[in-house]
Amino acid sequence: MRIDTSGHITHTRQPGFSVRQLAQSGIDCSSGPYVTFRHIHTTHFNTGNHFNSSTGYFTAPVAGNYIFGACIRYDGFSGSYFYATILKNGNFYSRELTNLTGSYLHASVHAIVNMSVNDNVYVQIQNSGDSNISLDHDCNFYGYLLG
Repeated sequence: MRIDTSGHITHTRQPGFSVRQLAQSGIDCSSGPYVTFRHIHTTHFNTGNHFNSSTGYFTAPVAGNYIFGACIRYDGFSGSYFYATILKNGNFYSRELTNLTGSYLHASVHAIVNMSVNDNVYVQIQNSGDSNISLDHDCNFYGYLLG
């Protein structure tokens, strides 16, 4: 930890991550939720390696308040509604719901989450009425320990 002359505190190993989804097509999330960010195009950073790209989960290494956000770009949607959800330990935390159809669509979801050690957070998507959607590589997910 460093404190500068103005009193600003910085941490060189503060847990956080920012990743970008690999484009995928043919996703069926109408019959059940689909966990995103398990196929990564780019890892901007993953300080401490607490984001697992094979599961799409971030696991808290220390207790505290974390900020999370995800922007999902989906294409070719013709269903009734689409939503993106942030879950903590498998339970609903924050959701974005939209009923737009077509291409170049997006859902954005954000939350500040109080976490204990080994709690996990991930993003899932689900929809009604379309069993064949595409995710673009413009999808992003991030998280960072606030303190």
